[in-house]
Amino acid sequence: MARISASEKDYFSVAYKIPFKVEYHDSEITPMGLASYWHKLLVTNIIILLNKIFNENLEIIILGSNSFVQIPKFEGGYYMPDVLILNNEPIFN
Repeated sequence: MARISASEKDYFSVAYKIPFKVEYHDSEITPMGLASYWHKLLVTNIIILLNKIFNENLEIIILGSNSFVQIPKFEGGYYMPDVLILNNEPIFN
């Protein structure tokens, strides 16, 4: 797996411009591989299942990929999960 040393500023200067997903952790940019047909099918089915499970709870929001997420426990890291479940309003920076 290729990792590129970079600052947070460097990460954001390329993350929105390139045609594939990249994550940032521990001062390194990590390019993510392209998803296969089976991967996309699995993620789609997980999202459908989660929507069925949480359909009564209007506070739960389920999103697919391409959402940058910063997890406070991992300061300085930005991730792009395949599925994101929110229980509160997101904080946009």
